[in-house]
Amino acid sequence: MSRSLSVIVPVNHGLHFLERCLNSVRDSLPDHEIILVENGSKQISNLMAKELTKTNVRTYWLEEPNKSKARNFGAEKARNDLITFLDQDDELLRAISTSLSIFNSIEVDGVISSQRILSQEEKYIPPYIKKAQSLNSVLYHPMTLILRRVTFFEVGGFDSLLSKAEDFDLIARLVNSKKVLRYNPNETLKRHFHESNDSRDISQARKELFMVLRNSSSSITNEKAN
Repeated sequence: MSRSLSVIVPVNHGLHFLERCLNSVRDSLPDHEIILVENGSKQISNLMAKELTKTNVRTYWLEEPNKSKARNFGAEKARNDLITFLDQDDELLRAISTSLSIFNSIEVDGVISSQRILSQEEKYIPPYIKKAQSLNSVLYHPMTLILRRVTFFEVGGFDSLLSKAEDFDLIARLVNSKKVLRYNPNETLKRHFHESNDSRDISQARKELFMVLRNSSSSITNEKAN
């Protein structure tokens, strides 16, 4: 049985990347749903009205520029049982189908996979990713996660108070809630790096990651105590 997937893309500035992003979804998942959530930009309809009519795209607008709230809102509007999230400056790869196939073979809540990083964008790649590359570490990325929509809401969706580590926080809560996650070694996401990436704010990302780790450890300790 083929699984239907809703791809949720928050949009705020950087709209010159959006057409590339949408084309990658169309190429990889021609029969699936795309949900664009403008969070404070008010520009999609003017920029790509004709383009949006070519595929199954629905567009919404939120006044507050908050990426996590935009993702949560998109998940609420999704019509399919599986959801994934894509940043407007990145691209899906056709290997996304290998993650979908896992849902057909075993009972899982989510599948996370690897990312492709382009060497020509090296000067923009954050130091922690360069270090992982040098150690030949697995370059999985939370935004490669395909998740059951019902599971996403069971763990509370994205934390809108986090701006840099919200994806890792979601993974931590899935693990702490004992949701069944599987790893797909295939690269399903082409992740682009440039001068305006959120991930370049290393100090804020480190601060929020420490907070996520602290909260996750506290949750595990409390569970053992009970």
